[in-house]
Amino acid sequence: VEPKVIKEAGLDINYLQWSDVLKLNAGNAKFGYQQIAELEDAFKVAPNIHHQIHIKGKHPQTISVLLNKLKEQSNFTITSFDLQILKQIKQINNAIKVGWIVKPKQEKGNEGVTDLTAQVMANPDALPIYSSDEQNDIIKQAKRTNIEIVILCAPRIKDRTVIDFVKKNNMQCGAWGVGTNLTIAKKLTHYGIDRFTIDNPEELDRKD
Repeated sequence: VEPKVIKEAGLDINYLQWSDVLKLNAGNAKFGYQQIAELEDAFKVAPNIHHQIHIKGKHPQTISVLLNKLKEQSNFTITSFDLQILKQIKQINNAIKVGWIVKPKQEKGNEGVTDLTAQVMANPDALPIYSSDEQNDIIKQAKRTNIEIVILCAPRIKDRTVIDFVKKNNMQCGAWGVGTNLTIAKKLTHYGIDRFTIDNPEELDRKD
């Protein structure tokens, strides 16, 4: 669920009840009203697709409930901005594949209540390229937590250097924060990124 949807409903992501979630509209102008789907339904509808499950907020029961629901599944990756959440998952089951979504400046707080994609896409050219020190620090933290996928802030990937560096350290490299920016999406593809999220994938494949 997008942070703005939760915020508009006056809900706190850390104290969500399923009865409240069911009332949210997960649709948009194109698809109209859409009720939030349960995790089990998502796997039933798309059994052959690899699912990326993004943990938001700090509800104390999230990890235990989620892992219990995933016992019979294998085609998924769990992602989060919070390294501590990913560390807990690895301590429970090191075989689970996890991805670290790296904040623009690795800043603390506001995840789950702020639309970070809208924030970084407001002026993507103003964001600096990843420095060597930042790259080394990211890899150091990722290795310490047994991360398989490092998911970087897309507007900060100005060339393929950081992508190659992540891969050189035996991790997949992904990106977030593309939004609907096809220029950035095409650059990421050209740079050889392993994965990224985009709001308008149907336009990315379109031949004008």
